[in-house]
Amino acid sequence: MDLPPLGPVPFVPIPKVFFSAETGRPFEKCISCRCELGEDGTAYLIEKGFHRGETAFEYAMCFDCHSQIATEISPASMKRIAHYFGERVDLVDRQKAIAARDPADWEAWISQCFLSGKPLGDEYQIYGQCDGGDLMLAYLPYAIGGEELENLAQILSKETRGRIDDFVDDFLGVPGSGLRIPMPL
Repeated sequence: MDLPPLGPVPFVPIPKVFFSAETGRPFEKCISCRCELGEDGTAYLIEKGFHRGETAFEYAMCFDCHSQIATEISPASMKRIAHYFGERVDLVDRQKAIAARDPADWEAWISQCFLSGKPLGDEYQIYGQCDGGDLMLAYLPYAIGGEELENLAQILSKETRGRIDDFVDDFLGVPGSGLRIPMPL
């Protein structure tokens, strides 16, 4: 998905909802390469899954590792994901709206499903893009509810579902089958 370059991007200190549930602190290392994440200029993503108010999984991944994993998603799946997102959300308009809003109101961007606009329900995932100790308010943060997660899982190729299951097995230490983890775009 080709997006235009960002203009000035607001930052806020990483909110507690994006902290590790295990430590109660900001993530310190990339789940894959183990690089340090806390330094300014270190871009990374955080993804957390929730089930009935409890953290089901969580991780932070530097952009280098995320870029590598993104190359392992099949071109067909990437095309379907981009189309699915494009039908539901205008990311450019959303980013402009985020930039125009008071940065202290960041929670509004994860209070409902990014793709459907519906309440999140019992199962959802949140995504944030960070730089060192700050959350960037750019195309992310966003949340995706369980119904939309299921829809996304259905459009992935068998190859991509297998790669996501491998990721879950390798990095999250739980069997991947059935656990939906769409990679943030």
